[in-house]
Amino acid sequence: MMIDTPVEKKNKAKDLHQEVDPSKIKDQQKEKLKSIVMESLGKPKYFSLIRLSNVYSDRWRVDIYCDMPVEGRLSGIPDTKITDSFFIIFRDNEIFSSDPVIEPKYK
Repeated sequence: MMIDTPVEKKNKAKDLHQEVDPSKIKDQQKEKLKSIVMESLGKPKYFSLIRLSNVYSDRWRVDIYCDMPVEGRLSGIPDTKITDSFFIIFRDNEIFSSDPVIEPKYK
């Protein structure tokens, strides 16, 4: 019968526990929240991107950016503007509250 050294015991214990990368959890939350917001709001005609910022804990700021065409601009380069913005409390993969309330706005 072999006796494990303290280092071997520590290595075996390490093998039993899966390390969780906090950034992966945040990324998963971001993707889930992004999906919920876009499904609820709809996709704007000139949609460019959605940016989610974790303000603190379970509070998020969500901004929807659109590339808006500018009439009379010869270059044809659009202006990027925030068309929608929300402050969201996101808990257990669900929107707990949103200010303003997210309502269907686009098809």
